Amino acid sequence: IALERRAFDVMARVLESHRYNQSSAVVNPHVEIQRRYNMISTDLVRRQHVDVRSLTWLDGTEVRAGCLAFWTDADEKGCCESLRIVGAYRDDGGGGRRDECCALRAFPPASLVGLDDGRADEIMFVLPVRFDGSDHGFLAMVGPFDVLEEAAFERFNHWAVLLTVALDQERAVERLRLSEERYALAAEASNDGLWDWDLLTGEVYFSARWKALLGHTEDEIVAAPEEWLSRVHPEDRRAVDQALAHQRNGHDPSIEVEHRLRTADGSYRWMVTQARSVCDAAGRVSRLVGSMTDVTERKQLEERLRYDAHHDTLTGLPNRALFLERLDRAILRTRRSPDHMFAVVFLDLDGFKVVNDSLGHQIGDDLLVQVANRLSSEVRVTDTVSRFGGDEFVLLLDGVRDIPRLPDVVSCLLTTLAAPMTLPEGTRTISAAAGITVSATGRSTADEYLRDADTAMYHAKALGPGSVVMFDEAMHAAAMARLRKESGLEEAIAPR
Repeated sequence: IALERRAFDVMARVLESHRYNQSSAVVNPHVEIQRRYNMISTDLVRRQHVDVRSLTWLDGTEVRAGCLAFWTDADEKGCCESLRIVGAYRDDGGGGRRDECCALRAFPPASLVGLDDGRADEIMFVLPVRFDGSDHGFLAMVGPFDVLEEAAFERFNHWAVLLTVALDQERAVERLRLSEERYALAAEASNDGLWDWDLLTGEVYFSARWKALLGHTEDEIVAAPEEWLSRVHPEDRRAVDQALAHQRNGHDPSIEVEHRLRTADGSYRWMVTQARSVCDAAGRVSRLVGSMTDVTERKQLEERLRYDAHHDTLTGLPNRALFLERLDRAILRTRRSPDHMFAVVFLDLDGFKVVNDSLGHQIGDDLLVQVANRLSSEVRVTDTVSRFGGDEFVLLLDGVRDIPRLPDVVSCLLTTLAAPMTLPEGTRTISAAAGITVSATGRSTADEYLRDADTAMYHAKALGPGSVVMFDEAMHAAAMARLRKESGLEEAIAPR
């Protein structure tokens, strides 16, 4: 602005010198006014320290009073018959910002523009504040203007156009501010932390929310990519690096990667990082922008659901579904390596129904939990102890080397179960019977192995508590013969 003032002063002196040399006249008395007009135009365009609505920028002009009014909202037919006065000006200092309603036919109000002062030598200009599709309202100005001076009308019309541009800029800035506020609130509400990685400078902007998700304050994390990458869990670092490398090379315009990040207290939390690439004019990726969302609670819920789907809720042992998965893997491993052998042990408690009926289901549950703990403590970490429901437990003994010794091993297991158990109602002993089948039988499915172990277990129960029986083909043949005999009898006695 200082340079502009100096340039105008130089131009004015040149003009004054020229006029003096031509007519030997005195200095033009309107030079200062012209300077003021020039600065008004500059201030309206730049809006520096100028409240355009208050009309204070009219100070120092021949305008004695003025009024600025905007259109109000249109009615249902799209018509607008009212204005809202937002600013008034008086050269005696009686103006400023306003907020008053005014009917269109009553504009401008006489009290605001001084029409009630009775000055016959003054003229009022009413100009539309409209330009290039924008229509804000009207600007009214009163003063002792020269009606024969065309420059006055041109000057005021020029101000109205510049005022329109200034109001459009103000509206655009306000919309941008509201947009940024909405975006910031939406990002905060969605639990997102924002980041912006400038690949040319290597700097990364991390939002305050991003830092807060890790338990850090604003000044604890600097604008460097290692602040993020160094906190990635070692098991997840490779996946994150590969995803970012693909995006930087332009292979993937957007990515979504799930990983763990170390927080301020040293613990890890699960995050989902989403990113999009921004290319420069040459089509090269110059920036990566994205968000980070804490999904720890979701991951914990998913893990809990997976655990519950594969484990018995009472004992915490693997359930039937998980046992069958592990048995299927053992069958595949034996097919690839016939020397690798396994055994399936089907175990059933004796007299458990009596415990439930006499002492109650809570006591029965306590007993089942103690049975589960004893079985788990007696097997190897490579073995599986599962509960199928009720008082049925099934074991997968993987990597068995001495098949003939299996009955003795299982008998020792049953002896451990038979030791007295402490219950709320006192001590109690419980026995069990077990049936065994091994991979040497060459069954093709997990269900067939379970069937054979179950068959052997029923033979063991018939022999008495603590019995252990190895499955053989004769048991299966006897079971099939009995099934055929029962089916024949049912068919024979069926009504015809």
